[in-house]
Amino acid sequence: GYRIGRVARLSREELVECLSTARDDTEPPLDEALDAMHALDGPRLEAIAYEELDRLGPVRFASAFAVPLLQATGDRWVAGTLGVASEHLASALLRSMLGGLLARAQGEGVLHAVFATPEGEVHELGTLAAALVAAESGARVTYLGINLPAADIVHAVDELAADVVALGFTHLPVARAREILAELELRLPARVKIWLGGAHCEALAGGRVEAMVDLAALERRLIEQSSTASD
Repeated sequence: GYRIGRVARLSREELVECLSTARDDTEPPLDEALDAMHALDGPRLEAIAYEELDRLGPVRFASAFAVPLLQATGDRWVAGTLGVASEHLASALLRSMLGGLLARAQGEGVLHAVFATPEGEVHELGTLAAALVAAESGARVTYLGINLPAADIVHAVDELAADVVALGFTHLPVARAREILAELELRLPARVKIWLGGAHCEALAGGRVEAMVDLAALERRLIEQSSTASD
């Protein structure tokens, strides 16, 4: 439940104190949430989600509940055991919750990161969760949403003098993803980092493009980059 930036600066005694008051580490009730989705029981799903948010805090809610629930939802949809209406029910709730948390979590650090999905990518929840984690870790975050052309990403970075472009790829074909990344590498200032999350992010990494394989990796990288930027 604590920001990693805060934990990194704590003494041993302070860490022990935090551990003594740590939140419950009970596994999130993903099966219960999935059952509510199957039944299209919106109030029950919402109650479960808000209980987990209260228990886990924003960062762990995103990493331990929201993202795993999205992954389980996708797996069941592919397997044909979960309908589109159920998937939309969960997506609408999580989008509202994550967006609201992000709006209240804007960091004040020296690092400024722009989050978006590139043109052709309309699945945003993983990127929205990552933006929330970044803001809770102290970064200044600008969330630009989905389906953004490369030219508009470059324009936003120029206008905002951002340090990082963080992109989420979920279902975009790899070949098209490579084209977009090549264009961004060519057009973005050399100082700007390009961070990539989602499907095939490790295969797409190279040059200026860094893979963030999960939200924990993103947190660690944010701490490293913020430390560098403040020196």
